[in-house]
This record gives sequence, structure tokens and C-alpha cells, in this order.
Amino acid sequence: MTKTYKSFHLIDKIIKSINSQFPKKCSCGKLFKNYKEFIDNTTLPAPQSLQLFDCSDIHEILSLRNCKTCNSTIALRCMLDDKYKKSLLELIKNDVVLNNLEEDEFLQIFRNEVIKYATKNDESK
Repeated sequence: MTKTYKSFHLIDKIIKSINSQFPKKCSCGKLFKNYKEFIDNTTLPAPQSLQLFDCSDIHEILSLRNCKTCNSTIALRCMLDDKYKKSLLELIKNDVVLNNLEEDEFLQIFRNEVIKYATKNDESK
């Protein structure tokens, strides 16, 4: 049985915010037409952690990936409105506690779900 995490309910909004950033060009000139093409042509630079701060301190949520062509690091912003960012951070904190997970462990689960959703659906094209 697959677990359902409350923070996953905002994935569709996250995908829409990510899609609004494409097409995106790397400093080497490589053009990524959509999020799926970006995922297919980039790699994770290193294990990433989610620094969870006080939810009243709304900060930028970034995803970092390296271009496979030149290895430059490219950032994608989670361009949600502050109210959705705050809600997302609160839901993530709750999911971590309710499921007895480390923040970094949950971040991996969450990121994989966003990528799975984006690459499975044709919305990123």
C-alpha cells in the first residue's frame, strides 16, 4: 500500500510554477524546452537537504540540478504564492512528524514524486 502524504496535494501547483520557467537556457547555451527535458538532461549535483525554518519566515524553495552538457548548476524556483509556500512547509513538517521521517529523507520522497508526476503527465510539454 502506497503512503499518501498531505504535502503531495500541492504538487500540481508546484508543477505549474515550474512549467512557467520554461523554456530555460543553461549558461552553455543548452535549451530545455520543458521540465521533462530539463530532468532528462540534468543530474542532481549532490544530496540536497530541505532547510525547514519557522513557517512565518517564507523563504525561497529551490531545486538545483547540473547540466549534463557542461555540468553548470541550474536552479529552478518554486514560484508559489507565499500562502502556498507557507502551507507547503507546514504540510511537509507535519508529514515528517506523522511518518517519523528525517527531513532529508522526506525531501527525497517529495522530490521523486514531483519528478514522477511531471514526467508521467504531458503537462510539462
